[in-house]
Amino acid sequence: MQRRAVAVFVAFFLVVGSLSLALVVTAESPHLDAEGRELQAGDSFTVSEQEYTVASITATESSGGEGGTTYETVFEWTVQNSDYSQSWENNSTVEFDGQTWRVLTGAGEDPTTFTLEQQIDKQAILAEDPDASNETVMYEGEEHVVITENGEERLVPADEYFPEPESREYSEGDTLDYNGNASSVDAVSATAVDLSWIAPQTMSSSVGQRANVTLSEQTFYVDFVDESTILLSSDFAALNELNTATDTQHTYENGLWGVTLLSGISAIFLLGMAYMPSRY
Repeated sequence: MQRRAVAVFVAFFLVVGSLSLALVVTAESPHLDAEGRELQAGDSFTVSEQEYTVASITATESSGGEGGTTYETVFEWTVQNSDYSQSWENNSTVEFDGQTWRVLTGAGEDPTTFTLEQQIDKQAILAEDPDASNETVMYEGEEHVVITENGEERLVPADEYFPEPESREYSEGDTLDYNGNASSVDAVSATAVDLSWIAPQTMSSSVGQRANVTLSEQTFYVDFVDESTILLSSDFAALNELNTATDTQHTYENGLWGVTLLSGISAIFLLGMAYMPSRY
């Protein structure tokens, strides 16, 4: 009789535990129902007259199978009038107008002019001349180029062989074409030359799953519909509803897990008690 009663209670706990486990396993996650733009990589859209592009959408599986999937999307846009500046140090070399130049500021403690002195690429010139040796030589204290013609060698002074370096002089307030931009000479000192210009600049911003991003002073969040599609939305009311529903579901699931575990432990405990040897 005792074991029959235990069997009834064990069956009861197993049924309760199975039902609670089934509810946890079959429960569907809350769904985000929000308004917004569905976008894929390469798509463009406009916010307050500024054009933006979805540069990339990536989904990365965590190593070892832990932590799930990490999502990231990158937005890019171009700001048309961005301020740029650069400083050229005295006696340094810079790439300008497709050539290499040495920067030489004017004399005195407070110069207002500087000179760009062309740097001749001697190795490239020698390499292009089939009659010239690949390296210059020193003869009687001067640099020479070895020229071979009709099987005979002759020495040509380097100053005669190589073209004369070009020099260009600029003053504060002048404008020069630097990398395709009209650049202003803002200041010249004994140590450096300061340039500035205005040009377009490409900006970018990356954002993860349901994180906020500010575009044209407007705040949006990103929801990854799948591994190649995102929803860009400002419907924060729908997001708050989703978060509330998700928190509630987690609370219920934790409770059901507790019922499942407690039911299983109770069933095992009753079976153990039922089969304990009797003293009488």
